[in-house]
Amino acid sequence: MKDYLFLHISSAFGKATTLTGRTQIWDSSFNLILKKPILGYGLDTTVLLDKGILENDPHNGILYIILTQGFIGFIFTVYLFIKTLGTINQVMKNIPQIYPMVAFIFCWFCRGLVESSLSYTHFGFWILLVVIRELYLETKMGDIK
Repeated sequence: MKDYLFLHISSAFGKATTLTGRTQIWDSSFNLILKKPILGYGLDTTVLLDKGILENDPHNGILYIILTQGFIGFIFTVYLFIKTLGTINQVMKNIPQIYPMVAFIFCWFCRGLVESSLSYTHFGFWILLVVIRELYLETKMGDIK
């Protein structure tokens, strides 16, 4: 029933159900993850290209992290995100002007579901998180009021 409904909704909007081929890339990524789940294949891997897939990343931030760093890297990344969310919450209490940055981070996370924008090679996102962390430390020390 779910597949039938999804097919009709997507065709009503003139869209393919494969999200422009991403679902096939995700299936291949899942199969590769099962072969090296603990440590993954390493950053900037070309394992998808080596397997005949015409993409060098899975177009999904979570899959990219697990594929390249395994579940150990994924757990570490989740830990960093949780700590960052706590930091953002503290900064927002003291600096309400930070809301546009928070909206940007939320959009970046959403984009990470269909692109590999959560990877460590996209420095803009990580620089923003460092800026927020520094703002947090300055408000904690009383430099910003």
